[in-house]
Amino acid sequence: MLRLALELAVRHEVLPRNPMDHVGRLRREPHVPDALMAPEVNVIRAAITQ
Repeated sequence: MLRLALELAVRHEVLPRNPMDHVGRLRREPHVPDALMAPEVNVIRAAITQ
């Protein structure tokens, strides 16, 4: 996001160059997001309605 925001500033001549041009991206290991199963969602719904 910061790279895009600074690129916009360069385009509108607020900055002479994008300081993020020489910064590498952070790499993270891929992961599977945790998700609730249908029975777990039903338990939560029941708790909310009480």
